[in-house]
Amino acid sequence: METENEESLSGEELYRRFRAGDEIAFEKIVGLYRESLTRYILRFISDVHDAEELLIDAFAELAVDKKYKGQSSLKTYLFSIGRNITLKHVRKYKLFDTVPVDDIAYEAEDQNNPVDVNILIEEEKKQVDSAMRSLKQEYREVLHLIYFEDMSYADAGQTMQKSVKQITALAHRAKKSLRSLLENEGAGNGTGFARHDISGE
Repeated sequence: METENEESLSGEELYRRFRAGDEIAFEKIVGLYRESLTRYILRFISDVHDAEELLIDAFAELAVDKKYKGQSSLKTYLFSIGRNITLKHVRKYKLFDTVPVDDIAYEAEDQNNPVDVNILIEEEKKQVDSAMRSLKQEYREVLHLIYFEDMSYADAGQTMQKSVKQITALAHRAKKSLRSLLENEGAGNGTGFARHDISGE
């Protein structure tokens, strides 16, 4: 039976154990990042089945190549792999689309919230997702990494192969564009994504 400490191991520690021969550790890595990486891939394409195939390819590359040396967080490194594989797929098939985040499992709502508040939160999420899908692809991507995946600007830069300065400028433009869309739709003033302070610079 797993102890609490074993259940809360970081991705980096799990990867070290995997490299030392612990195959179960890699299964835990997949469980740790599967959902978030799927969401990220679906910021580029709309086919869930293709996304699942690309997800498998990303984890396979992480397992087989074993190039990760701790130069970044494991999540950042894995998302970089997923991004490169997905962009190759996009270029090959000339794709560029997304599906609503609600279609792939959003964060569970706080069960203590009153029903009417949850309805407002859900409605705002739909407005935010609609606005996100109207943005340029790189705007969608940088906002997803920073606000949905809680990556630092440095980690988002490593994932997107850009400098921190470039990511900062890109995030500024993306937030400005998203804020404009949300204002037009009347969203972003109460709950949900507004908590991430998209209005702030």
